[in-house]
Amino acid sequence: MISAYVDMLVDLESQIELFKALNLDKFVLRDFNHLNVYDFSEEAIDEVETLFKLNKISPLYLDITKTYDVYGILDVERLIYLAKRFKTKDILIKVPTIKDFNIEKDIFIEQIQLLLAGVKKDKLNLTFNLSYDVDSAYIAYLIKEIKEIKFSFNPGLCYEKEKSVTSYYRLIKNNLSHVILFDLNENKKPSLIGYGKATILEHLDKLKRDNFKGSYILDTNLLEYVEERQTIYKRKFKIPFLKKGRNQNKKAYEAIENRLGLAQTDEISFDKLYESQVSLVKRYIK
Repeated sequence: MISAYVDMLVDLESQIELFKALNLDKFVLRDFNHLNVYDFSEEAIDEVETLFKLNKISPLYLDITKTYDVYGILDVERLIYLAKRFKTKDILIKVPTIKDFNIEKDIFIEQIQLLLAGVKKDKLNLTFNLSYDVDSAYIAYLIKEIKEIKFSFNPGLCYEKEKSVTSYYRLIKNNLSHVILFDLNENKKPSLIGYGKATILEHLDKLKRDNFKGSYILDTNLLEYVEERQTIYKRKFKIPFLKKGRNQNKKAYEAIENRLGLAQTDEISFDKLYESQVSLVKRYIK
């Protein structure tokens, strides 16, 4: 199963249009109008529900991006309600944050168990998105205590947080339900999948080797490249405190231009570029 985030476009109509252009299996509902699904008003829920029915979009994942700690976990009834309204069984949420593992490890485990037990009666599939800010030893302890727990694996984010992609994969590979994909260069700037430093293709090979049966979800940081690529052809303006960032962006954009064989007068649309990334992954995981 393969899907992709489309909420780099703000309004839901544009997201649905991009979703259709990408010929995807499942719609991942995370944000629209700069609001996460967990915080949707009833009016927003009605609007999404109507547009999904109109466009025959079902089933889908819900991605809850709300950050919470072990003393204020997510409202399980809210998760169940959203799943019922959007007719899905799959929800992605964050791992709760902790300040002192030695003091809070018991409540850390207890609260995650409560979340899993709370959605179990409605047969919902709960997957935890790692922030890679949590020490890997805590995740190892979590797996030891709750063997059935499921995670998403995001090598791009792992690399961005300067953690070992290989080590994290080895740690959670037996507890994976989703893999989230985007790539970065050595300066944490946008890259085409497979040409960055997040070892995406290497880990896709490992997933095939390990007989991964879960879902692949593409994310992308390439919209900024499409919107700003013409800046690499403009004259340089000497502003010292902006120089490093601009040079890093320019280097990243030039690398993508070269890989795509583009010149200044060439045009490229974001949806076609994103579609090529989706097609690459589809071919690679066959």
